[in-house]
Amino acid sequence: MECPDCGFPIEDKNLKACPKCGQAVKNIFVNKLHQVDIAHQGETWEEAKKKLDEALHFCKREHYKGLRVIHGGGGAAGHTGIIKQRAVEYLLKRIKRFNATLESDSQNPGMHTVYFKRSRNA
Repeated sequence: MECPDCGFPIEDKNLKACPKCGQAVKNIFVNKLHQVDIAHQGETWEEAKKKLDEALHFCKREHYKGLRVIHGGGGAAGHTGIIKQRAVEYLLKRIKRFNATLESDSQNPGMHTVYFKRSRNA
């Protein structure tokens, strides 16, 4: 990861601050969204679910504000429709564990965003 203030590469995730500029490492991605596409490379549901789980854990570990999940809008072929339905159902079950909320995108039916709630101690 890189410090967004100065661009210095930060490889030690245990650092409390960027060695170059002093930016708090735990705050680097607090206002950023990570994005994962789980449906547009012909993924099976099991592959999509694995990508989704990896992205959720990555976002929590790296202190992202949220995860934008691109699941497709359910095209005529049906593949993205299945992925979308299962992804939304799966996310609704998982968000409690991640202390998060799930929002649909009013401009894009092929996308949902998971927003992680911040604890007071974070």
